[in-house]
Amino acid sequence: MYRCDQGIGDVVSLATAVLDQFRIDQPHIKKMFTKSDNAGCYQGNLSAEAIYNVCKERDIKLLRYDYNEPCCGKDQCDRESAVVKTILRRYVDSGNNLLTAENIHKAMHYSFGAKDAKVAVAQISNDKTVVTRPKIKNISNYHSFEFGEKSMKMWHYFNIGEGIEQEYGNLKIQPSIKLLLPYSKTDNSIKGNKSLKEKQKRSDRQLYSLRFCTEMNCTLSFESDAELEEHMLSGLHTVPKSLTSLDKVRNSFVHKMKITSQLNMPISSSSNSASVKDKPHCMNIFLLQGWALPVRSSFRFSNQQKELLYKYFIRGEESGNKMSPEQVHMQLRRELPPDQYVTSQQIRSLFSRFSNLKRKGKLVEPTTENNENSQVNDNKEVYGRHRQSCKRNLSCMESE
Repeated sequence: MYRCDQGIGDVVSLATAVLDQFRIDQPHIKKMFTKSDNAGCYQGNLSAEAIYNVCKERDIKLLRYDYNEPCCGKDQCDRESAVVKTILRRYVDSGNNLLTAENIHKAMHYSFGAKDAKVAVAQISNDKTVVTRPKIKNISNYHSFEFGEKSMKMWHYFNIGEGIEQEYGNLKIQPSIKLLLPYSKTDNSIKGNKSLKEKQKRSDRQLYSLRFCTEMNCTLSFESDAELEEHMLSGLHTVPKSLTSLDKVRNSFVHKMKITSQLNMPISSSSNSASVKDKPHCMNIFLLQGWALPVRSSFRFSNQQKELLYKYFIRGEESGNKMSPEQVHMQLRRELPPDQYVTSQQIRSLFSRFSNLKRKGKLVEPTTENNENSQVNDNKEVYGRHRQSCKRNLSCMESE
């Protein structure tokens, strides 16, 4: 694709071209789940509903739209792009140039190409028409969307709470895209060649599912249920006379695994709270909805930390030879005890605050009295943020 501004119109235009080819390759698919990363061109006020409308025009029912990086992780988009970058790097290392979109198209067909992938060259016109709709408040905080007939439901996290209903608006986007080079397969690997040796499975990497004897201290294991049942009926258990410490640990581990397999059985909806209380404490935690959601912890500099960081900041301002936050971080490790170490990001944030105060003429050397006043202000600020966070969570989550 030629250069574009990566706005909502460009995203919808590309989705139109991809879905048109998808309907040709997979005409039997009528329902779809979509995932994408947390890039700004995907997560916006219009993207989710716009993609839903594009799918609806092509007789495809879009069920969900989820963003894969609410906690800043890597997803399948990054893995696929890594393969493409490797192919392009191999093409450049062979003495070729990558200057235009046509060169990238040619590079994708170089050597073996990418497996199960198609590539095309597209150009988006500038005369596209986008009709916006009223903005959704805090749309960037939602990471899961479920689409219904008349409205879509949004969650901060996947199915945590009841979600927020949002009716569809009068959204009209006229995509304008032109394929300069049509879609073509990039997989050039030789298939069906008998001269190539078939990849054989290594026996040392095969996974075997073993069945353990339920008798306490019995060390036998079996590969099938029939062998285990025959062993249980015979009653010929193998129990060592004296167990080593390692064997005791193994037996304890097997016993806990047996208990875990029983706890993994589905719980019926008619079960009361008494049955939940009979389970271990860890299982009660896992049964709570949203137990794994990230929790932000507050941090406040101590008096000694502020005085040392202020000294390094003023020294750099007066001498003109400023130390980077990483250098200050390494220097503080020599002057502070381990329980008072600070990260380079925290140092960078404090230096930015010092610089802003100095620009306004309000920078004061940290003292015990100033630190106590700032601590009171910080507590008020943290309390205010905590109240706002609680209100926001209560609006989209409901405790069971």
